[in-house]
Amino acid sequence: MAEGHKVRVLFRVSLGLPFRQASNEERKRVMQLWQETAKKWKSSGVKLVGYFGADGSALHGFGHHYIFEVDDLSTIREMDADMFHGELGRYVEDFAFNIGWSRGTEDWWESL
Repeated sequence: MAEGHKVRVLFRVSLGLPFRQASNEERKRVMQLWQETAKKWKSSGVKLVGYFGADGSALHGFGHHYIFEVDDLSTIREMDADMFHGELGRYVEDFAFNIGWSRGTEDWWESL
């Protein structure tokens, strides 16, 4: 990791077909699981920097894009395990973590 730069991750997720095919009861459970997962991440120090939703490709439907700030890369590995191995993962069609660093961009932006 670059010294002094914050670890950032763009988390892209689409519930897609598995969620759309679920019963209403299952969908409520999925939303509860997502809430529990988000609370776990927040309590472990994950900071939400931003969010946007966008129509995805015809294959993936609506996509959610979260920008998180984390203390270190091991946190991202734990987040990945929550999605890949947890019950929530059964309803996720596609997800990815894109990792980078802040690189002082906020300071540059403020200086403009």
